[in-house]
Amino acid sequence: MGPQDSILAKPRPGRLFIWAGAALLLAACSHRPAPPTGLPASLPAASPPSSANAAAAPADTLALRAQIRGLAKTHCGTCHQATLATAKPAALAIYNLDAEDWSSTLTAARLEGGFTRRLNARLNERDRELLRAFVGNEVALRRK
Repeated sequence: MGPQDSILAKPRPGRLFIWAGAALLLAACSHRPAPPTGLPASLPAASPPSSANAAAAPADTLALRAQIRGLAKTHCGTCHQATLATAKPAALAIYNLDAEDWSSTLTAARLEGGFTRRLNARLNERDRELLRAFVGNEVALRRK
């Protein structure tokens, strides 16, 4: 085996760039970015409550409601937003995503039933976890 056959014999400038690039790539891969939420960056990510029956802190509750509102606007907004021409009066009677306290009109039965069933089918796994946390939190708040 000659000296030109060994990688370590005489480093070539091109190989230095390859090694440096490989090191940067490995360093970048060791850090996992936060999963995308599909929501505006201005909304803080809410952490789900520790148990399904535990109510989240007020700030977390508001952040979680805002995230679920965003998801609901995307998937249910055509019927549940009063400002849209496609809004349906019967749907608005259940909940209106344009209202400040939009989730207050959802009963525990509706939260655990139709609301979850309809929205859950359209969400990815991360958003389903948020929905479960939201429903658990809201049901716990209604039982207080």
